[in-house]
Amino acid sequence: MNSTPPCIDFQFEGPIARITFNNPASRNALTWPMYEELKRICDAIANTPEIGVAIFRGAGDKAFVSGSDI
Repeated sequence: MNSTPPCIDFQFEGPIARITFNNPASRNALTWPMYEELKRICDAIANTPEIGVAIFRGAGDKAFVSGSDI
């Protein structure tokens, strides 16, 4: 059982940002807090001129993002 609450991991090094949707128990379905977090991450990327590329991925091996966890 995964004890980590659903979240979005954001890291950047130099010109590369890595964004991982981390909710594999629900096939990386987005929760409302994750939508809010994604907005903050996108704003941070837009305001960081050093970032030239953003790589989005889903945690685990079942799905990228399956929609909303309602």
